Amino acid sequence: MHVFLTNILTLTLQKCLTPVDLATIFDNYVSSARAHQSRLLSIHNSPVILVGTETEYIRHNDIEVVKNLRKKYFLDYIVGSVHHVREVPIDFSEELYKEAQRVCFEQGDRSPITFEEIDAKYSTKYTDNEKTWSLEAEALFRDFFDSQHEMLVNLKPEVVGHFDLVRIYNPQHRM
Repeated sequence: MHVFLTNILTLTLQKCLTPVDLATIFDNYVSSARAHQSRLLSIHNSPVILVGTETEYIRHNDIEVVKNLRKKYFLDYIVGSVHHVREVPIDFSEELYKEAQRVCFEQGDRSPITFEEIDAKYSTKYTDNEKTWSLEAEALFRDFFDSQHEMLVNLKPEVVGHFDLVRIYNPQHRM
């Protein structure tokens, strides 16, 4: 199944799959999974498998899309995940991760953390380049967790997917 999903992601990124294609694939997945669920239910007299999906939060209007999918397909569960911050994927490559940091820092609408706060937080002195990177990292972490909070409050997923994904290229961050 993982290889199948990886191939779908690759084809989507290469623009070989359209939103209509993805909707058809999802519809076929749910139909197939429900058929297996019904067959197993008739054998075991209790649910053996649950039908669900991992969701994606990229922007605010994705909340309604996921709510509509959940309602349309009567999904048994959803895994709430955040892979994008300010619409930039954070787990696809280190280059995109750094781009997400920059975008969060430049587009942030909250009061920015200062160099002095960075110095106090880590009890060390940084070079200007390290401070800028740290400020960008703080902005990314803040925006990631803000997005995660919005997704959690609005979708109430049964499972939270990799809540620390923001550390993928910055594992030493002290969150």
